[in-house]
Amino acid sequence: TAVISDVNDADNLLGDIQVGNTITGTYRYDPATVDGNGLATVADYRHDATPYGIFLECKGLEFNTDLGNVDFLMELCDDHGGTPKDNYLLRSYNNDPVSLNVTVEHISWQLDDASAAALTSTDLTTDPPVLADWTSDFGLTIRGFQTDDDSKTFMIRAHVSEISRVD
Repeated sequence: TAVISDVNDADNLLGDIQVGNTITGTYRYDPATVDGNGLATVADYRHDATPYGIFLECKGLEFNTDLGNVDFLMELCDDHGGTPKDNYLLRSYNNDPVSLNVTVEHISWQLDDASAAALTSTDLTTDPPVLADWTSDFGLTIRGFQTDDDSKTFMIRAHVSEISRVD
């Protein structure tokens, strides 16, 4: 569950979505996925098949990974960088359109920990992140555009307030 903190939709592509609305959803991944990054402090767990990805809903609109063309990344950073920090990142690069005329270009969710204490490794587990261990600087971001006029864009930013594992 996330609460919208910012909406940029000057052309009203999304209708009545506004600050304060709730986004609900899930993300699915395979915990057996192999790390595709060679760095010891960064792990990239890329998924390219169904049923993996991000699946969100807000006020009747769905923002979902395209299950016919999955490109979903989970990236974990543990003690990474010159000033070590931890990051938890999800990105869906190929997504279903919201409607016939509105494309969802990108869905991402990022958590940051400047103290580098939130993660103890880059190993993928089945446990969701403990939100109290992280800051949500970028949060959950959904970006897109009008299919026949890509100068008309939208962006939603939200911050996840509740997370639980669903079996």
